[in-house]
Amino acid sequence: LDRADWSYYEPAYTDNHTGYARSLLTHHLQQEDYNLYVGNLGETVTATYEGEQAVQGLDGYAYRLHYTWQLPFPVYTNATTNTAVFLVLEETSVEVHEPTLGVLLAQSSVVNYSLLVMEQGPPREVLLYSEASSYEISTSDADSIASGLRYITLFSVLPIILGITAAGLLAFAAHGAGLFGHSGDPRPRDADAEADAPPLE
Repeated sequence: LDRADWSYYEPAYTDNHTGYARSLLTHHLQQEDYNLYVGNLGETVTATYEGEQAVQGLDGYAYRLHYTWQLPFPVYTNATTNTAVFLVLEETSVEVHEPTLGVLLAQSSVVNYSLLVMEQGPPREVLLYSEASSYEISTSDADSIASGLRYITLFSVLPIILGITAAGLLAFAAHGAGLFGHSGDPRPRDADAEADAPPLE
């Protein structure tokens, strides 16, 4: 579900939506914006890249997500005054992810709950309250991730190290074959020449 070209279909909507189905992002992140599909919103929104940020000694990429969601049905109606009131949620969230694994390192969110009053004249919005929350990975979990990243780095460079070692051994073997005689004869080539020379009178 972390493919950028994945399509989603919501029965309540007629259009297909494209974006990441995960809460936010995936592994091997880049320093760029990402499209995310928000299920309760029924739309694709943009997670904007905001730069690098270190959390518990781990390097991370920060992304900002902002959207407004309105309940599709009114929470209050009055036919006499032709009034309808809808609940509106506005969320702003910043998430910091480790780019290689995509692990969530930190998150801070602010959600504003408002009432949208539809009546005669222009609609008006009344703020009810705001709710803030935050999260940061623990030190022990950060240490485990750092250890895993070291293994990933080791295994990624291991084929290069083995390739260089193998090439060095082959070069050494070829150089050694040039120093000794043919067919594995350990005598130097000068010794072959001396053996073939006639005996001195």
